[in-house]
Amino acid sequence: MFSLPQTLVNRSIRALRDRLGNLPEAEFRTEFERGMEAGWQDLMGKAERYVQGQHILEKGGHFSSASCGNWFLIADAAGVERIPGRVVAVISPVMMLAADAALGSGDDVKIEDFLKNYGDQFNAFVNAIQGLGENEMIRYDTAADGRLKAEIALGRSDGTIPEFRGYRLAGHGFKLPEFDERILRTLLENPEDSSPVWAREWLTPRMRTGDRSNAFSYSLNVADVARASDPLNGDAAEAAIRVEESRAEFGDLASNGNLFPCEWRVFVKGGEVVGVGNYYTQVSRARDSRDEIDAAAAALEVKALAESMIEVIRERGAIPHHPQYENPARRNFGKGFDPDGLHFSVDFMEVEDLRVPFGRRLVLVDAGVAHLRAPAFGVHPVSFGAERDPEGVAFGLGDVRSFEVVEEIVSRGVFSQPDTPSMET
Repeated sequence: MFSLPQTLVNRSIRALRDRLGNLPEAEFRTEFERGMEAGWQDLMGKAERYVQGQHILEKGGHFSSASCGNWFLIADAAGVERIPGRVVAVISPVMMLAADAALGSGDDVKIEDFLKNYGDQFNAFVNAIQGLGENEMIRYDTAADGRLKAEIALGRSDGTIPEFRGYRLAGHGFKLPEFDERILRTLLENPEDSSPVWAREWLTPRMRTGDRSNAFSYSLNVADVARASDPLNGDAAEAAIRVEESRAEFGDLASNGNLFPCEWRVFVKGGEVVGVGNYYTQVSRARDSRDEIDAAAAALEVKALAESMIEVIRERGAIPHHPQYENPARRNFGKGFDPDGLHFSVDFMEVEDLRVPFGRRLVLVDAGVAHLRAPAFGVHPVSFGAERDPEGVAFGLGDVRSFEVVEEIVSRGVFSQPDTPSMET
């Protein structure tokens, strides 16, 4: 499957038709096919030559930046700790799309036809889910389940494994998973024909008190509910649409606490770490002198970990890529955009560990495409917000500091064991 920049494809087709319109039919057909092939190679040729798995480290070349499995290999080569996981199934985007259409229909004939065509692959997937360990989660190669992200974004009472573990099971005479739109979309956008499904160990994250109303998640926002019910609010109609969309996807999910994981997102552009952002906008880091040192040290640590991954990528001649990087509009933005440059993002989680300074380790959660603008594409800018490029360190919404300032904070701080629980107010 390939993520088609459809607007560009349509524009190329129209341009070819205009240019060749006066030719005789046979000559038109030959020239049109030749032009379409050249256009396809320009837009998607790199994606068709993507390397996967160990070939990334052994041969280098372009690889899909949307695949977590590719990044896990790079992290291992760089000596970066990641969440332990194992591949339990391999699925195809086509199978997932067909499953969503057939299983969602409730039509026994469609379900039977689907199982006839994809039964072996699908049953292996279902059996893998049913064989999860007590402390394991399902993680698709291109995205985590939207409902899981929503539950965490709403706030929790502790950092234990959630009841929802990244999949749903429903009836129809046998157990069938249901898929959310986000998983389907990211699978179809990833230019690879097959995609692993991971069973990953749940590591207890450091948790901090926050305000869920500051979330950027897909979850039901209490403020939107209030806006939708206020007849004097000019945004009521839009808020109502957001509420209905959220309810259709997740139901009325409720918060069971006001604690959120401590995570960081690192932004890499042009082979350099340009920004580090506090992942959960519900939490403001560096709120006091003690957490300021802790958070500043964490930001610089994840920056260094990402730089070690950059070094491996350069040494192996590998190029993280996505077809959307080829959009010509990006090359006219700012100083220009090199689609063959090193552009990606990587997320880290603070894991409770009282044996080390600050009582936490930094563990890679996942990595993926870059955050790009003009036109917008890629990962969310998290605490940097939507109005600025990720540059420096964002400890919270509206609190962005340069790397030089953060380094100064750490240089005057003292590394010590935590003297209070990490789930502090």
